[in-house]
Amino acid sequence: MVIRRTLLLLAMITAVCSGEDAQDALRRMQRSIGSIRSAEILDFDWLVKGKVWDGSGAEAGYVTRRIRVILPYTFRKDQDMFVRQDQQGPSAHTRFYFDGSSGWGSFADMSRFRDTPVAELSGAELEMVRKEVRGFWLNLWRTDGTADYAVTLSGPYMLRFVDKIDNTNISEFEIDPTTWLPRCSGSCSTKSSGKSNYAETVEWTTVDGIRVPLRILNYHSGRLVADIRTVSAKFNTGIKAADLARRPDSN
Repeated sequence: MVIRRTLLLLAMITAVCSGEDAQDALRRMQRSIGSIRSAEILDFDWLVKGKVWDGSGAEAGYVTRRIRVILPYTFRKDQDMFVRQDQQGPSAHTRFYFDGSSGWGSFADMSRFRDTPVAELSGAELEMVRKEVRGFWLNLWRTDGTADYAVTLSGPYMLRFVDKIDNTNISEFEIDPTTWLPRCSGSCSTKSSGKSNYAETVEWTTVDGIRVPLRILNYHSGRLVADIRTVSAKFNTGIKAADLARRPDSN
């Protein structure tokens, strides 16, 4: 009897982690979010404001961030994508533009508390931007789980995404079993360890029939570092690639 129960448990675990069940869970999450894979979604403009804390836990002030993207947002090599991010923090203004393979950026020099000059993305900065853009929640939500990411279930209600271009780029979504909305993103399966980096969506809003995070709590090494709230979220505003690409130091 014990052996039979053990075999049954192993079969259940195997079923939970199968690719087919992962695809089912992904599609069910997508249905709960809304029509995020619709070809009618052309662009997204998201403005947030957050309260931030430093590494010691002391309040560091507030940050605003605006992210604008032009879809398609699947990251296949034969498709174009454009992303612009502008962020104003307590001590510096950072920004970047990325077209899927190249772009420019200006990043905070925290040692001097000033912005660095605008420069073409290269080296570590290019890879940092590439990973940040590819891991953006809207990109992961829209995937079909076959083209851009290998999607599996790493545990009950835990979707795991592995970037097929860069397999070191891994993210997880912990799904709420009641609403089937993603309630955690990042390194969710290890968040109880106190060493994990992850984000928890604790409130939602609906924009054009699509669920968008309204309030997000960000944790680094288990410590709360940001309480982020959506100021505005808009789909299909007619964003132009030329506007996103315009450098702040251009005339």
